[in-house]
Amino acid sequence: MLSEHEPDANRMPVARTLTGNIPLSQLEQDLEDIEIELESAEAEREALTRWIYQLQRCVAATQDSAFLSEVADQTLDCGEIFALQGWVAETQLQELQAFAESQGLVLLIEDADPNEIPPHCWKIPSS
Repeated sequence: MLSEHEPDANRMPVARTLTGNIPLSQLEQDLEDIEIELESAEAEREALTRWIYQLQRCVAATQDSAFLSEVADQTLDCGEIFALQGWVAETQLQELQAFAESQGLVLLIEDADPNEIPPHCWKIPSS
């Protein structure tokens, strides 16, 4: 039903709904365009994520190699001599010294250089 004037709100058995002034055919065309854009975006996402697993494996291998290199810089394996460098908490120095003596190992304890940042040893309180 079309009318030049809007009817009173109390004359209709249901609440009035504003549908706007855009024709239904235009709304349907806009919907179809948006669905095509969504399909394109999904296809692009799939294309971009296709290689994620292989890239993650390459990154992991590179990180493993870098970590191994870092650890190798802290050890020396030369025939019958094996040296290891690391950090130990001051509270565990006596235990480490006792272990070294019981195993016949040489132990050299040095303070950290001022430019080094030793790791923190956090104690978890017992509950």
